[in-house]
Amino acid sequence: MNKKIIHYGLFCLILGLGLSFGHLSAQTKKHYVEKSETVYGIAKKYNTTEGEILRLNPELSKRSLRSGEFINIPQNKSITQTPPRQQVLRHRIKQGETLTSIAKYYGVSIESILKLNPEIDRDHYKANFILLIPDTGKVKDADKVTDSDTDKNATNQEIFITSDHYPAISNQLNQHDTVRVSIALPLKSGSSDRYLHFLEGFLMGLNDLKKQNISVVLHTYHIDGVADTKHLINSGALYGEHLLIGGSDDNEIDLLADFCKEKNINYVVPFSSKISDEATYSTLFKINPLQQTLYPYIAKEFIKRYGNNTIYFVSNRFPDDPLISYLQQALSDANISYRIRDIKTLDNSINNAVVMPCNAKSTTLTELFDRLDAQEISCKVFGYPAWQSFASNLQKRMPKYNTTFYSSFYFPLGTKDANIFLNKFYAWYNHKVTDTYPKYSVLGYDIAKYFIYAIHNGGIYFYKDRAELVSNGLQSDFRFVQPDGTKIHVNANVFFVTPKSDRPALRETIVNAK
Repeated sequence: MNKKIIHYGLFCLILGLGLSFGHLSAQTKKHYVEKSETVYGIAKKYNTTEGEILRLNPELSKRSLRSGEFINIPQNKSITQTPPRQQVLRHRIKQGETLTSIAKYYGVSIESILKLNPEIDRDHYKANFILLIPDTGKVKDADKVTDSDTDKNATNQEIFITSDHYPAISNQLNQHDTVRVSIALPLKSGSSDRYLHFLEGFLMGLNDLKKQNISVVLHTYHIDGVADTKHLINSGALYGEHLLIGGSDDNEIDLLADFCKEKNINYVVPFSSKISDEATYSTLFKINPLQQTLYPYIAKEFIKRYGNNTIYFVSNRFPDDPLISYLQQALSDANISYRIRDIKTLDNSINNAVVMPCNAKSTTLTELFDRLDAQEISCKVFGYPAWQSFASNLQKRMPKYNTTFYSSFYFPLGTKDANIFLNKFYAWYNHKVTDTYPKYSVLGYDIAKYFIYAIHNGGIYFYKDRAELVSNGLQSDFRFVQPDGTKIHVNANVFFVTPKSDRPALRETIVNAK
């Protein structure tokens, strides 16, 4: 896949969704097209070429410019550069005022106002909305909006908090306000494909939300390492966001988590599971949990389903998975007996039993199925999330033994919803969803729909009523818990998945109550 082409395509797609897009490796910005402007004139203004503008805006090769639209313009600035320390004023829009009159009063351009206030556009804004205005030094202090002016009667309910270098916007919002979102991930060429796939799915989720009249301002930033992360934080670009998603390693995540905790920004960690469940970040949501977090829920459901069966834990030359000792202790605590045997010793005396291999390796599962076939044993098999990523010939053997495995993520291939997503994804991006576990494009889609809908309807403190939130994602039903004595929100969703030979797998959600 040509990442550079995909980046440009994604930018055009975002403009079609009415979203604001931050710095990608393509390094583009928006230009508002005035009446009578031409591609040639715009190219000359920005010291670029007509061909470059047409490449970034392929629709212009089929039609002429339209006044009032935004187009893509290349820029050479990098997020890793230290941003200018721009001072900002606040202005409450009075009844009858226009952006033209406000811009003239402050001696700035309309475009500079729109850049600082992505919630509005040139023709749509309300009286009492508090604008951010670049401070050119032309306005007397007496004319500036004070903190006492920013009362709760303001339409956009913005309260401004000072910082050392940037006046930050608070992220308070009412129901149905525009949701401000930033994604910070490695997106340049050479980075892992999974981040770009995540973004692709995320944009599809935004498109669905747009159909529900949910307005989103999205900024996306390339960060790859501590230096990029610090520059992004220091740039002031994240101030006032309602939701931040990203961080690809522990150091980036720690920096972003500290910032979001200080600024009360909801922070979603979509990939890493290494951050401690004992962390004190009350606004942090960890999508990929430590497996040990799920053990109580798995054990409870395992006992509920199989407690009346004879249970065998079968081993071979490989070390036991940590879940095995937890399950064995849970069974003992429930006064349920179990047995341990080597796979090579299994025979038809275990007919009708439940068999669980002691490790998740594909060679172990193959060895088990071979033994069950050779001894003509009829039993049930229970296992691990990794099994969904095994070769298709091994997966096809699972239904014979009524195999079930647990997982936080499962994309039910063959279902109507899955087919719709796969077809739409291919139509949008001209490539298929990658065959990984989890599927990162679907992860992006589910995260967009869950969190933005939740914030839009419940505000930034939506998680206080998380029991009321309904999650029915394509790949994960997000069910967040706060481990005992902690503040972090951990996704404790667990599916029990049973593959079928003649229809899509049965995916059952386990209620996450210990």
